[in-house]
This record gives sequence, structure tokens and C-alpha cells, in this order.
Amino acid sequence: MNHDDYQAELDALCDACARAGLNPQDLIGQRVAQGHPETLAAIRYCGATATDAEQLQGEAYLMVSLFTRLSCQEQIGAWLLCLAVQRHVDLRDLQSRFAPYQSEQALFQRFPKLLAHSRDAELIYRMQCDAIFVDGTVALQTGYARLDPLLPPDIIAALEQAYPTLQLHVRLDPGYAQAQRPAKTLTEAVMSPASYGWWRNLGLYRGQQTGGLYCIDPAQPLPDEAEAYMEFHRKGFRKLETITQRRKPDHLTMMLEELQFYDAGLLIGRCIHLDTSAPYDTAPDQAMVEHIDLAINVYTGEQLDLRMSSRMHDADKVDASFRTHLLRAEGVPFNVLTLLSKVFFQSETLKRDLFKDQFQPTDASA
Repeated sequence: MNHDDYQAELDALCDACARAGLNPQDLIGQRVAQGHPETLAAIRYCGATATDAEQLQGEAYLMVSLFTRLSCQEQIGAWLLCLAVQRHVDLRDLQSRFAPYQSEQALFQRFPKLLAHSRDAELIYRMQCDAIFVDGTVALQTGYARLDPLLPPDIIAALEQAYPTLQLHVRLDPGYAQAQRPAKTLTEAVMSPASYGWWRNLGLYRGQQTGGLYCIDPAQPLPDEAEAYMEFHRKGFRKLETITQRRKPDHLTMMLEELQFYDAGLLIGRCIHLDTSAPYDTAPDQAMVEHIDLAINVYTGEQLDLRMSSRMHDADKVDASFRTHLLRAEGVPFNVLTLLSKVFFQSETLKRDLFKDQFQPTDASA
């Protein structure tokens, strides 16, 4: 088997997972039991090119009895193939969920009138949703949709409780539409600080900018740093960056991005962007934003490497491989940023560093 044949088998396995509704290890386990020749060739290809068993994140995989009829080296190859297929499945899923809205998608096949209430073929007007449940399920007039899984429902609930007249647009998963509600499921170190005190009065003059870079140290865990170690090694968090700049006396803009490895070779950035026309020396709770957006950036291949080695303030901005907006709000005060940061960003270590460095503890929303 050559590399092209291997890629073709990866695509075929992804398609088969989707058709059968199986995860990669169950599908590949079935094919091993059946002696499927292409899958066995792909396993041998993975095993032959594996140079480090640590790619399996330890030996636990080899203790699962899916592939015991294979040799030890082939078992390693089988699990490496499972991981490779899962990466392809995850990438396909993100690309499908983040595609621009269009009438052929399942959401608009079941709810065709909903497309007329979309914003830039990317977001849906919140008032079209009869109810949003804590698991992300969305009740519509004639069935059920769901929020994109990367948009926490708590954000919407918190915003609507704090600002009852708020106009919101949210991202619904275009590939999900059901007639009945689904069964409930269980859910479960500052490197470069920002300019001190700018947050209290949006204290940047025209042409000034500031920003912070917060990273998790990948070193061995100390007793009081176990959470950071687990977030780096098990959850894939790497860094959180911010940049704030005032381009004109009446225009201040801020962007924040939390970077996490969603899978090997797949980096996602949870991004918050907002701007305001409030001048210097305006308190955050008095400065109304023109808009505030939540978005997901996805980086793969060369873009992943460039983003990990870059800073937000670099002259050459690194574009995402693809992206989508999850939510837009207008007419809220600037300090809503602290509320959104707490709920949207997922690394407790990085959030603590961000709040300690930039947001004053006396903020109303902190």
C-alpha cells in the first residue's frame, strides 16, 4: 500500500463510519474480524511507519481486546489507524457544521422558513427559537434543532438574564434537525502581561495598543499545578491571547483567542471580538459595544504551525483554515466581556491568568 492508497482507505473508512453510525475502533474491529484486505493493508502501513508508541498516549489502548488476533506491531498499527480515522471524522464534522447556511442542509430541509431569518448565512435570529435547553437543544415551532456544540448554552442564558431586551443571533448546527426532542444526555503562566489598568477607563489613546499572552507550562506537575498539567496534556490547551487597540479617538477594538488542540493536527481558537465608539476615560459598564461576536477558528496544516508560532500583534495576521461565528450581540456594555470570557473560554488556568492580569475585581460582571 502506498500513501495515496492509504488516504483513499482513510476516506472510505470515514464514509463507512458515517453510514453505519459507528466509531472508528468498532468499525475497524469488525473489518479485522472479517479479514477486510484494504483495512488490513492500512493497518500494516500504519504499523510500519509508527516510530513511537507514545502516539497512542500510553499503553491503555493495547489492553483493549479489539485486535488481539493481530500481532503486537499490527495492534499498534490498528490503533494508529483508528486515531487517524477519528481525526478525519472530526475534521469533516467541523467543516460540515461551519459551512455557510444553504437550503440543502438538514436544518433548512425541515425548517425552510428559518433560512430567511439568517444573518450572513451564518447565524440565526434568536427570536426564531422558542426555547433553548441546557443541553443545547433548541425548540422550534415544528421540531427541534441544536446549538453548535462549541457554543455553551449558559452564555445565552446569562446574556438574556442580564440584558432582557438584547438582540441576539446564534449559530445552529445546519446538519441537525429532529421532529422529536432527543433524550437528555449527561454533560459534564502569564508570559506577556497587558498594560496595567487600561480596563478601568478604556485607557488607550489613538494609535496605542496593548495585549496579553497567557500560556500553560507543559512541565511535570507540581502539587499545586496539577490542573494546568492536565489541561495541557489531556485537554490540549496551549495559550490565550488578547489584543486591544484604539485606531481612532472614537473606535476601540479588542480580540481574545483561546487555542486548544481539538485533535492531533487540528487546532481550534475560541475567539471573542468586540468594538466600541466610547472615548478614552469611559468606564467599561458605560461604554456600549457596537457588536460583540463569538467565533471558532480552525487551523490545520501550515496554518496551525503559523498560528502556534505567531502573536496577535504580529504584522502578518495568520488566517484560519476555516471558521464560523457562533453568536452576535449588539447594544450591551463593554464589561459584558468578563461574563462571556468566564463562560466561553474553557481553560480554568488560562482564565485565571487573564482575569488576574487584565480585569479588575471590582467589575460589576466579574
